[in-house]
Amino acid sequence: MTTYEALIKTAEHIEAYPHLYDFEDATMPSELHPKACILGRLGQILGISVFNADLIAPRVFGMDSGIFFRHVIWHMEGFQDNLHLAQLVVPALRRFAERYRNQVMPPEIRAIFNPQPEKESTHAVV
Repeated sequence: MTTYEALIKTAEHIEAYPHLYDFEDATMPSELHPKACILGRLGQILGISVFNADLIAPRVFGMDSGIFFRHVIWHMEGFQDNLHLAQLVVPALRRFAERYRNQVMPPEIRAIFNPQPEKESTHAVV
C-alpha cells in the first residue's frame, strides 16, 4: 500500500463513518474507543501501533503532526469552525493525498507490509 492509497482509504473511511471522526482526538482508534482523528485512522489503516496518533505524521510523512494538519487545513475550502469538519476533511485529504500519488512509502512503513523473511541460521544444531 502506498502513502497515497492509505490517505485515500482514510478519506473514504471518514466519508463513510463521519461519526467516528474527531479532529481533536489524538488517540488511536480501538474497539472501546472507535473515534479517531485523521492520523489515528491513517495509522490504523497502515497497521502502525503507537499510543498517540501525533506520532504517525513523522513516520509516514517525515513532518510534525502540527505541520501535517496545517497542510490539510490549507486544502479545506470553507473552513471556519469544527461544525461540519468531517465533510470538509474528506475532499481536503484527497487533495493533500495527490502530492503522494507517485511517491514511494518510507522503508520503515513499507517493512510493515513486506516483512523480510528471517535468515536461516548458519550455526549447526547439536
